[in-house]
Amino acid sequence: MSKYISEVEKVREKARKLLYDRRSEGKISDKAYLRLLEKNELLGRSLINLLKAGEELLNYVIIKDLADLFKFSPKPKREEEYFLEMKRLIEGELGSKNAYIQRIAAEIASGTSRRLGYPEDIHVSELYKEWLFLLPPEAEELMDKSYSPLEELIESLESLLQRSEELGSTEEERQFIRSGVQSMLNFAHFLRHTREVIEDIVAWVYNNIKYVSEPGDWFKPALHTLIVKAGDCDCLAILICSLLRSIGFKTYLGFERGHVFPGVIHAKFSKRGKVGELPPHVREDIKKKCYGISDDYIIIGVDEVKVPLENIEPVNLNVGDLNIRIDRFTVSYMTDQELRMLEEAISLRKMKREGELRGLKGLIGTSNQNVISALEELEKELQILEKAEKAIERYLECRKAKVYVID
Repeated sequence: MSKYISEVEKVREKARKLLYDRRSEGKISDKAYLRLLEKNELLGRSLINLLKAGEELLNYVIIKDLADLFKFSPKPKREEEYFLEMKRLIEGELGSKNAYIQRIAAEIASGTSRRLGYPEDIHVSELYKEWLFLLPPEAEELMDKSYSPLEELIESLESLLQRSEELGSTEEERQFIRSGVQSMLNFAHFLRHTREVIEDIVAWVYNNIKYVSEPGDWFKPALHTLIVKAGDCDCLAILICSLLRSIGFKTYLGFERGHVFPGVIHAKFSKRGKVGELPPHVREDIKKKCYGISDDYIIIGVDEVKVPLENIEPVNLNVGDLNIRIDRFTVSYMTDQELRMLEEAISLRKMKREGELRGLKGLIGTSNQNVISALEELEKELQILEKAEKAIERYLECRKAKVYVID
């Protein structure tokens, strides 16, 4: 392996000298010289890292041949074929089926579990099963905000569980209520657990893999991107989907003009109606099995939801009546109408604050500390509002993208 590394070093040094000579001769500008030199260094380091890592992967039989790391495939022109080739790489031996990819994802997931105090043995497949919960009428208010953070829902369910002795007319009904609330609470914790695993895996990729624009027409497998620690949007999407799929998550790819982003299928609670709204024979059957429940009991199901995994920084919007965390999961739980209403509320508040800011700037000559402090606070709030606007706009764009699910 040292022979190959030595060859890479020789070629890299030769390229350095060539670039230096071209700049000295005035054939390339200083700016072009620095840009090309940076690319030469990055390519050299990437190849050396790849060769060193390849040797270790060969020793552990994670790859069969060093050539596996260079198994690039041409990018098709048609969108559907483009997706199918990316899907093949994600599902393949150098993607989600690769032992090294699986190990990295499992280690990140274990770290998440320890941080949250949850069991490390996480059964992701439970996300995609059919779930129904029957809760007393007092639980209806829990479902009023579809975008409520899971932490708030967990607190509300814990509070409802503590009050369960006050609910129901018989001990049998109270026991049924406790069981139903506890089951939903357990699943809410599971949703939080899986959400945080996804967040940590995505954060790990964006923190450790450098985005580089690659004009070439070749796809690179996830293992290659993981080793060289660099890639374009296709590479990052293939890697993120491979990591998530390796531990059981369903993923998808979103296609926009000139861009591809990864996504994951998660889940959210949704109100399905009340027992009294069911067909008579179904309603009576449920009442026989669950003695003492009334028509006012609400039915809560679990729906799949698509969550885009673009690298968009979360925004904690705690200004005035607006108190919400804008992140990929919170936004994905919201309907288009709710998002538009939030966007409008942000826009109105922004206009109001801009007017106040103009008024204060008219007093800029004053040495009044209160005016200066108010000016600083307004500018800070406007920055948060603008950031929130941009985040919502990007999430809405993601909803318009053509989506292909990897199932």
